[in-house]
Parts: sequence; C-alpha cells; structure tokens
Amino acid sequence: KTETHIKFTDETEGEYLIEGVMDCPALVAAGLMPDGSGTSARPSWIKSPLEVEIGSAVTNIGNNAFYYCLSLTSVTIPSSVTSIEEAAFIMCSGLTSVTIPSSVTNIGGNAFADCSELTSIIVKGKTTTEARALLANAGVYNINIIQGELSG
Repeated sequence: KTETHIKFTDETEGEYLIEGVMDCPALVAAGLMPDGSGTSARPSWIKSPLEVEIGSAVTNIGNNAFYYCLSLTSVTIPSSVTSIEEAAFIMCSGLTSVTIPSSVTNIGGNAFADCSELTSIIVKGKTTTEARALLANAGVYNINIIQGELSG
C-alpha cells in the first residue's frame, strides 16, 4: 500500500501520497497542515489524526512529524521506514502502543517523549536488549515497556 491512510477525529478519513520523508513540508503539500506550518517545531494540523497507517512510499518519519497529536491512538509503520527522526511522536499522549519494524535502524532523540499513555513498544527482529539500545535516546524512560521480538 503506497498511500498513507489517515483517520481523523471528526470521523473522516483519506489516502495521501507522501513519498520519502514524512515531515511538516510533506504534510503541508498533502493538504494536512496549513501553509506556513512546515517550519514550525509544533505543526498545526488542519484536522486531528486519530489513526495513521503509513504507506510504503515513506522511508523516513521526519522531525516533529506528529508533534503534539494528542488524539493519535495508533500508528502503523511499514517496513519501508528506516529512520524515525527527533521528536517524531513527541507529546502524542493518546498513543498506547507502537510496533517498530526491523527495518528501522535509527530512532532520534525524544522521538516518543511525553507519550504518557504509551504502555508497549515492540521492535521486530531485535532482542529486548537491542530494542532498548535503539530507543536509548527516544525519551522512553520506562524500559519495561520496550520489548524485542526475539528472546534475549
């Protein structure tokens, strides 16, 4: 699935072609953020995302991509993604669990900071020790919620 599917809190949903880096400028271009918000550290969404299924055309979740999306409850990250940048999901307080594919080799600082309801992060294709190392700077201070898919 190439397109990114987003369901919004107002119960509308749609398919958006976002290629390469999913960041503020790409979201502005897709019509999901107003013009002028692409350089802001705190992007302004036109509508509030509830569920996001990122399409396979996305290889990188950029800085602040989902910053302060309080209503975001679930995100599906495809195996095309290799990097989750700094503060990508910071302050997504509705997010309860995340599964990170084995293709992700970089997770930036504070990527999941202040996600107060986050109770589970599973990293596929890694041991729990490797998963914790990958998430060392991601702002996840409760290491008990970080799990690898493999034993160890």
